[in-house]
Amino acid sequence: MMPRKGVNMNTTLKRTIKLVSELLEAKDYKHFHKKTTDCSDICIEKNQVILAFEYDFVEFYECSKIIDIKTLKYIHNIINIYLKAYNALKNSNCLSPIATHELKGMLSAAKLSIEMLVKYDFDSEDRAKLLNQSFESVSKSIDIFEEMLQIERLQHQNSENKIEIIEFNITEIINKILNTLELSIKSKNLKIYFTKKDKIEIIKGSFFWIDRAIFNLLNNAIKYNTEGGYIKIDISTKNKFMTIKIQNSSLGIDNSEKEKLFEKFQTSKSSEHIGTGIGLALVKSVIDVHGGNIELKNFENKDVAFIFNLPLIQHRKTIQNPYASLAASFIAVVFGAGYFFPVIPTFNDTQSNGKFDTIKTQNGSVIRVESDADYSFWNFRNITNSKSYKRLSLSSGYAEVELNGDTVNFVMPNTTFTNMGTKVTLEKDKNSVVSIYEGAVKSDDRVLEEGFGFLVSKNGIPKTVQLLDAPYGIRFKNLQDGSVEITVGAVKGAVSYKIIMANDDKFENITGIYTFVSPTIKTKINKDGYYYIKAIAVDKNGINGYQNIVKFKNKYNILKAEEMIKAKAFDKSLEFANKSNKDFEKKDFEPYSELGWIYYLKGEYAKSIQILNKALELKKDNERDLIHIARDYYFMKDLEKAEEIYLFLLSQNDKNQDALWGLAEVYLAKEQISQAKEKLEKLLSINPKYYMLNYDLAKVALSEMEKNKALSYLQKEIELYPNESSDAQKLLDEIQSEKI
Repeated sequence: MMPRKGVNMNTTLKRTIKLVSELLEAKDYKHFHKKTTDCSDICIEKNQVILAFEYDFVEFYECSKIIDIKTLKYIHNIINIYLKAYNALKNSNCLSPIATHELKGMLSAAKLSIEMLVKYDFDSEDRAKLLNQSFESVSKSIDIFEEMLQIERLQHQNSENKIEIIEFNITEIINKILNTLELSIKSKNLKIYFTKKDKIEIIKGSFFWIDRAIFNLLNNAIKYNTEGGYIKIDISTKNKFMTIKIQNSSLGIDNSEKEKLFEKFQTSKSSEHIGTGIGLALVKSVIDVHGGNIELKNFENKDVAFIFNLPLIQHRKTIQNPYASLAASFIAVVFGAGYFFPVIPTFNDTQSNGKFDTIKTQNGSVIRVESDADYSFWNFRNITNSKSYKRLSLSSGYAEVELNGDTVNFVMPNTTFTNMGTKVTLEKDKNSVVSIYEGAVKSDDRVLEEGFGFLVSKNGIPKTVQLLDAPYGIRFKNLQDGSVEITVGAVKGAVSYKIIMANDDKFENITGIYTFVSPTIKTKINKDGYYYIKAIAVDKNGINGYQNIVKFKNKYNILKAEEMIKAKAFDKSLEFANKSNKDFEKKDFEPYSELGWIYYLKGEYAKSIQILNKALELKKDNERDLIHIARDYYFMKDLEKAEEIYLFLLSQNDKNQDALWGLAEVYLAKEQISQAKEKLEKLLSINPKYYMLNYDLAKVALSEMEKNKALSYLQKEIELYPNESSDAQKLLDEIQSEKI
């Protein structure tokens, strides 16, 4: 269902791209939809600018005014959000009037800001403000779609039985969320009352989804609270269920609205805030999936409370070495220390792929360390699991830390510190260096926040610097020798670059880490498939800058198959295409497309159709595959099916050259000369050099008894394609010898 009237995303997107073209003073530009380029985000070559996205890219040609990279990043983000919003709207089954109204306002504000940038000459400060306003407006609009997609993601994971279930501490989740929302709480001068009526705090479920549900409830409790109000959080257990109650002062909710608030796109009419009406629907979905229930309660003083129940289990931990744990527990119990202090070792989920060791804690934190690094990780708890102590010691090598509510102590040569945030990297080479991407770390009496890095040399004196920007303009190129060439955009202040490559977006299966001085590296990749890289600029102090994570597609075997096709070595091309299909685990359309094309060229049309239909299951309505299927049907003499496909393609794009030519071929076979002539003449007006066009025009001319015109078309075909026009030459000889 298309978006409701009032938010014409396609028009807004086109207008935005046009405004950017004017801002760059580009002579021309083109938006390529459902196509990819070897540019990953922002690429600048001489006077050409490319902005690349997941399934689209925009090229601006002959730009007279190449603006600074920071401004281009803002523009890239704005268009990226427009594209996500447009695709989400296009595929959405419904959209509330409230969401529509908010979207229209947000996107209009963003467009107005860009129009002002084009029409008026602002100084750098005002230009930055307008770009910020535009980015913030359009960023808010995508929140609506992200919430909608979260519900779809939950339902999909549940139906596929892919929700990861672990045991975790509910109190730690709540404390983590309260820390995250600390600024919002202070801005309204709210008081927090957190009480636990039982010692049991461990439940079993999805850490990610329960965290998201509680976050939504606490965020609402802040958003819909009164100035100087309060939030009460109570945890209790009864009958194998844990009950969590979140109560807040508010303006009240009408009893008639209570049940409806858990439905999609429903909001309270009594609230002064207008939301999307999706957050509580997600909360209820999460609770339902976990076998719990949730209710909304009103109080006479207008307080509102959300009360939900989750199944409770006693804590059980899988231990790799039960004898060591039992011994430690026994000693701890004897001395009484195990009750009060974290002295019992906890064994973590540790995996190694030869390049990196990946450590996962019970709370979902991830620590990745180079396998050949000199490091150790300790994790202790007390008997009740209410206290823990975690420490990572790194004497040499590189480590990445992404924490999820855990507190970890870091020990490096000449320095120790404790994390207060979520994402940092550590490295010990000549010096001990730390980069803080999210949150903060505490070292001695100093707190270092995100966006900064510090190094400690042998003399123990720390030096703090601002992190370099992430590299942009990342390009990938498959080379004939099976390697891939990766080029990153230069970053001011960088003396070297680092690339970390993995098979997955969570970087659990890292395949390599590379450090290089020039902005281009070449590395061998043995398998086709999707790969992810983190590109990092490193400054003169050895401190890693911000990371840019991009996804690319390695298709060496597909390219080798195409090379074999050109050599007409079809059996060899099938070997390469099948290997690619195996590498992609039969989950990507492109190997199937290549296999279908090869079978078409071999004349095995039924087999070609069968395989190309598998490609279409993975990428619906792919133009190239539909064209090839239509040709298969044409050669199988099933002209009606071929015609149906060509007409569908032309309904999507009436200037589709392959569809125009293919449909003309069908009409010629059906001896519908006037229809064939109409399609061929339209193709002639679009691309007079289209392969086989003049040959088919010659056949039309012959049917109309115009030999001279036919001769002219055939001579043109031979002139354009001297090495690929045997059919045209044969027909020309027959006309000249008066066999026709």
